[in-house]
Amino acid sequence: MSVTGFCNCRAVSVELLDGLASETILCHCTNCRASSGSLFATIMFKPRESVVIHGAEHVKRYADKKTDAGTTLNRNFCGTCGSPVYSFLSETPDNLVIRAGLFEPKTLPPPCVEVFGKRMEVWERAHGDVPVVEGMPTQPAA
Repeated sequence: MSVTGFCNCRAVSVELLDGLASETILCHCTNCRASSGSLFATIMFKPRESVVIHGAEHVKRYADKKTDAGTTLNRNFCGTCGSPVYSFLSETPDNLVIRAGLFEPKTLPPPCVEVFGKRMEVWERAHGDVPVVEGMPTQPAA
């Protein structure tokens, strides 16, 4: 069953053909903090073939080359309202990182891990019993 999420102005929507991911990830890396304007980004990994981007003409892309992981992350956002929509690594363009905040409240699965815990504020606490790792695991959970 497909599910659709929207950017803030609704010019761009993301349709997940096979539904939401079974889990989310909280990323505390420097650049996810900056691009989200928050202390972390809540993300889901999805294969590109299971995602349809509607309103793609409104999407702008930024090649983020100074990531904590040392890879190039292509960050895609709404050119009208600036909402982050999805990203992908240049090395693995068929694996999308979808911003979970696009989808209706109370529908998201819980996080399975918090990554880049070394970037968390000293006063910031982990979310429940969710494990926190210092960097990015070599194999993303999805």
